[in-house]
Amino acid sequence: ANRRVVIIVYFTMVVGKCVAVGDHNVGKSALLITRHSEAFPLDYVPKTSEVVTVKEDNGVCLGLWDTREVEFGYSRLRPLSYPGTDVFLICYSVVERNSFTNAAVKWQEEVSHHCPGVPFVLVGTKLDLRDDSKVIASLRERNLEPVSFEEGLAQAQQMGATAYCEVSSITYKGVRGLFRHVSNITLREHVGSRAEGNCLVL
Repeated sequence: ANRRVVIIVYFTMVVGKCVAVGDHNVGKSALLITRHSEAFPLDYVPKTSEVVTVKEDNGVCLGLWDTREVEFGYSRLRPLSYPGTDVFLICYSVVERNSFTNAAVKWQEEVSHHCPGVPFVLVGTKLDLRDDSKVIASLRERNLEPVSFEEGLAQAQQMGATAYCEVSSITYKGVRGLFRHVSNITLREHVGSRAEGNCLVL
């Protein structure tokens, strides 16, 4: 008698966790929502922490975790969202130097303390404002200037980031490349072959 052989193949989806941290109003929420909806949130940016999910081209399903910095007492609660993170996005605004400084002295220290060894990407947000004449004029009144690409890259390398990326949620520039890199890191983390090497420019 003929025998039929049935082969069952199981596919396991890789599910990753990506957490965005950074100063208030640097654009973390807008970045995550823009990637999720592929459109800038003109009417709504959440006021409480949220999690959205996206599926990248390599099949990785990413949970994108937003965090808050200003609510009373939240600084003590925020680290509760860190366990299980595959990749951190340490965000700063390219037109806000205090946020650039805090990326290294506050946020890297916090995530490294709670999640040592977890890879992170340094992300410069609001790229569309770097060449905005009104923004530049306002900064010059305070003897300031936007953070340059070269400064951002140098800091990313000094911090030990896996990559440096500049993005604009309004124009979508750099957004897809950023999360493609995050999904690739996540995939490597889950198959046990963490990549090492120089800081990438995305």
